[in-house]
Amino acid sequence: MTARWWEFINGDWVKLSLRPEHVLEWERHHRHEEGYTLEMCRWEAEGTKVIRTWYEEGRDCDGRLDRECVTWCPYSQLKSNRPTKDIPKEILRPNWQIMSKSQRDYAAEAAGY
Repeated sequence: MTARWWEFINGDWVKLSLRPEHVLEWERHHRHEEGYTLEMCRWEAEGTKVIRTWYEEGRDCDGRLDRECVTWCPYSQLKSNRPTKDIPKEILRPNWQIMSKSQRDYAAEAAGY
């Protein structure tokens, strides 16, 4: 069974398809006046669920910051979230459940927090 769902990628809604035991990956890197931002997302079909790992790292005037969030959604709930006023009615989004999340603030660590 192929999993299909909507994700907001590069400023627009995209319908993704993922076959069993396969992986999709996306990343975006851009520089800005204060540093850079790197975003990555990986979707993996595992049994009857999709596992999504989102990672972001960046540097700006406050220093370096890394964040990661791992979520999962059973195939049966990939089209479960109802749209909001800002999202078209045909966009039914996954009901992602958080498995783990982390954040590392290098400047705060260096300051002893």
